[in-house]
Formats: sequence, structure tokens, C-alpha cells
Amino acid sequence: KWFFGDNNNHITIVINDASALYINDTWLATLGKLLSACKLNIGAVAIVNMHQNPVNFSEIKEQLAPQKVFLFSVSAKDLQLPFVIPDYQVYNHAGCTFMAAQANTLSEATDDATKAEKRKLWDKLKIIFNI
Repeated sequence: KWFFGDNNNHITIVINDASALYINDTWLATLGKLLSACKLNIGAVAIVNMHQNPVNFSEIKEQLAPQKVFLFSVSAKDLQLPFVIPDYQVYNHAGCTFMAAQANTLSEATDDATKAEKRKLWDKLKIIFNI
């Protein structure tokens, strides 16, 4: 299996994590909290680690049928998509809602810069999930 999670809600999270097969424990814990705040859980998503399983969007679309795609330190170009998604911008393509952010938003860091990034991420998630 090249992704982690059950993909029950057709939400794909694409990360670049050299330290783990799917996702490191710290990022997973933070992601779990974010999903819980969105009234979801890990079973709702498919986590794809581009570092371990480099795939393109066509493969993701065919296998996972995502409705929402979140990129963490992964660019649209990495997925062989013909556009750029600035961090925290919502972009629609091929029936999917895309949003990109840096992976440090999933870290345990509490410095002001990281807190500001986490706030931007949370603000966009509230819009995307109508919270």
C-alpha cells in the first residue's frame, strides 16, 4: 500500500518526509488534532509520502479519487500539475480543491513564525471544511 489511512472522505494529504515510511509521529499527531477539529479522523484521509512513493496527480486521481488535496512541502509541479499553488491559497482543478502549506505547520515548534503559519493553515481549513 503506497498511502496511509482509509481514504473514507477522499481527502489526500501529500507530504515530503524523509524520516518515515508514511509520516513521522509528530506530524501525524498534529494532523490528527487538525482533523479532529474538522470533525474528521485519520480514516478520512489518505496520506501519501512523496519522498518514499513519488507519484503524480494522475495516479492519485485514479487510485484515490480525491475531492480535497493538501500539499505539505510538496509543489503542484512535484505532482506533474501544470500550475503553481502559493501557500494557503485554495485552488480548484479536476474536481478537486487544492491547498498548499509548508510541513513545519505540522511540527511541534511554538516559535512565533511557526504559530503564524499554523494560524494561516487553520484559517484556510475552516473555510475549506465550512467550520
